[in-house]
Amino acid sequence: MKRSIAAICVFVIAACLMTITPVQAQTKACAKALAPRLKKGDTAKINLPTAKELPGAFLKTEPGHEGPVLRYVPVGTVVQVTEGPQCGAEKNAYWYKVNFGSLSGWLSEAVEKNYALEPAPGAELTKPSTTTTAVALNCIKPVLTGMSNPVAGSGSKTLRIAYSTVDGNFQISENGALGRTLTNFDPTPLAIDLAPDGSAALVVNYNGVYWVDAANGSVVLVADATTLRLPEFAWPDNIMWLPGGRRAALEIATLQNGTYGYSIWSISIDGTQAPFQVDTGAQPRDSLRRSMQGDKVVMWSTQDISPFPVDVNDVATPLLEFTPKGNGADPTSYNVPA
Repeated sequence: MKRSIAAICVFVIAACLMTITPVQAQTKACAKALAPRLKKGDTAKINLPTAKELPGAFLKTEPGHEGPVLRYVPVGTVVQVTEGPQCGAEKNAYWYKVNFGSLSGWLSEAVEKNYALEPAPGAELTKPSTTTTAVALNCIKPVLTGMSNPVAGSGSKTLRIAYSTVDGNFQISENGALGRTLTNFDPTPLAIDLAPDGSAALVVNYNGVYWVDAANGSVVLVADATTLRLPEFAWPDNIMWLPGGRRAALEIATLQNGTYGYSIWSISIDGTQAPFQVDTGAQPRDSLRRSMQGDKVVMWSTQDISPFPVDVNDVATPLLEFTPKGNGADPTSYNVPA
């Protein structure tokens, strides 16, 4: 009799366990999340940015906020859902794997208890900019070979200007002529710098560092947030070619608790060095300056003005050191030289 009761008890427990489906288990784990409204095969439209300070939604390599942002996807974009819903690592939102052009990644369905993704049945998928879907180089390698100067003749000099329109069109103008559009960036560029010989430009936006040929507009995504291992709320903000045209100084902006910070990196364009951080992050914004002859670059912090280092082992002697002066009653704020 005891054996039969035990058998019945084991059977009942097993039956109870079998009734907890994977969907129910995930719903329990994501109890604080908004109810999922999408499924595999649906089309969905982005109606909110992941953060109000940044453009678009965070497309991530994994479902959660840990790790870098693969791309920033503009509000209004329509994508195809390929997986999900899946409870995110933080257990407060469901995530969906989507196709965004040739890219694939995860989008959060909710932002601060608001739906950021909404069903869009029958809507046409958005075709993203080619610069947005470009794949970053696995390792930085030479990209300078074959760069050309489209209008330079023998002994001639060219006034070349590189700029972006408000809608992200990257343009080149020579000798005062109307600009010619070479490519489009979405989000729009944050900074542009021509190579020392004018034959190419470096462009940065929230998605990474790009090399653009000034002759034909061919684009290489030199590095993105995954290459530089940037966390969320950190992005390339400024770029400057270094003398010789084979390296660049990159400014990284970071937003934490409403406060912006800036750090400087060295990026090798010819593949001779791995990216490395050259400062302590104590610089003000736009702290890079190039000499009028273009042969030197300096950077300033709240303590000194120093030459840009040659390599990761270079500890350059500051050109000028100073004692920071306090700014008002705030002990954490300092007047920075301009």
